[in-house]
Amino acid sequence: MTKPAKPNHCVLMLRLLSLAARVKTWRGKLGLFLLVSNVPIGLVGAAIFTLLYAHYEKAIFISLALLIYAFSWLMLLAGTLLCGRNAVKNIKHKGHIRYLAWKYLRHKRSRNHPPKELANSNW
Repeated sequence: MTKPAKPNHCVLMLRLLSLAARVKTWRGKLGLFLLVSNVPIGLVGAAIFTLLYAHYEKAIFISLALLIYAFSWLMLLAGTLLCGRNAVKNIKHKGHIRYLAWKYLRHKRSRNHPPKELANSNW
């Protein structure tokens, strides 16, 4: 019997796009895009300019890395304002539930005992 395939980037994109398809307004779609894209833009942009600084040793690259990282925080704020607090709370809650499920399955594979957080929850 073969193991099922691990979820890859296509599955992740499909889940994100299905979430975006449920959002009806352009503000919601733009807010969701800003919420999803702020982390990769901030971290990758800062990493690229830091590597450029390490190679060329010009101070402008550190300034650009800081600017990109600060811009990603502004994207997070704008996405939160566009989506609304209720949508952000739902996204956080679903992420927490998925994390608990992942933690439960990981722990179940290792010792067949649920983690402490799930022992008393009605999950």
